[in-house]
Amino acid sequence: MQAKPFFFFDRDGVVNKHPEDYYILTEEEFELIPSFIEAMKLLRDHGILSAVVTNQKCVGKGLLSEETLEAIHRKMRDELAKQDCYFIDVIAATDLEDDAPMRKPNPGMLIALAEKHNINLADAWMIGDQERDVIAGKRVGCKTLLINSDVAETVADYHINRIEELPDFLKEQLLLS
Repeated sequence: MQAKPFFFFDRDGVVNKHPEDYYILTEEEFELIPSFIEAMKLLRDHGILSAVVTNQKCVGKGLLSEETLEAIHRKMRDELAKQDCYFIDVIAATDLEDDAPMRKPNPGMLIALAEKHNINLADAWMIGDQERDVIAGKRVGCKTLLINSDVAETVADYHINRIEELPDFLKEQLLLS
């Protein structure tokens, strides 16, 4: 029997709508994407676990406090819980240095969660809307999906243009119904 996959999701642009001013700095600015909720319900119904791995340089820049970031993530988790959907973990890289080990495209967050939750990275997926997301996944052997209509060429294993395509993509790839 094949092991169940695990899903790592980037946050901004995948889980929630992209912020207008590049960073989400308040709870009020955070808004889940309906198609992502639909995808999470699909994973939930098949007992598939997931986590969020997000670069949040805004904390390192002093634009957002750790406490406010935690409040934003609490809101995200609370809104998903209303749909009976849950992440097993949420991790954020707040480093300023682009080459910091935890910051994507480096795979530090994925490795940390794999060790913490005993995740087999070969059975995992990294889904994001930027090339740095899929590069992080590739570096640890995950399958990868890029969701971005502005990118013609990618190192991702799979590419869809819009987040609204994610539920159907998951059904097709995972043979879920």
